[in-house]
Amino acid sequence: MTTTVIYLESVTFHQDVAMLSAYLNEKGIDCKIIFNEIEGESLFRTIKNSNSEFVFLPTELRGAGGSGEILKIMQSAKAIKMATNKSVILFGRNATISNRILLEKFPHIDGVVVGDPEYPIADLLSGNKKEEIPGL
Repeated sequence: MTTTVIYLESVTFHQDVAMLSAYLNEKGIDCKIIFNEIEGESLFRTIKNSNSEFVFLPTELRGAGGSGEILKIMQSAKAIKMATNKSVILFGRNATISNRILLEKFPHIDGVVVGDPEYPIADLLSGNKKEEIPGL
């Protein structure tokens, strides 16, 4: 069974993550959601020890954090990339809107899903090449 990791800063409800996780599980993909708030110091070890080649980060802003909140997501993405050497893929409304600038300004981001993430992520996890997947 294929396994993937979705990273979240805190334990809060994310409808987009819930829908993505349910869809991937339906497709036979084990979706492990990892919370920084819970993992703490073992975060990078947990991600590194997962069987996932990719770490997916949602970019939905949950409060009035604005650009500070998206920058925190980018800092987390960089730290994950540097500590685990896993491919880091963003998805969500803000990634869709800002996809080009995120890829230009943050070289540690390996890809951005534009639009609904379910199909492109499932295609990627099924072994299709990133360059050949619509919406990625």
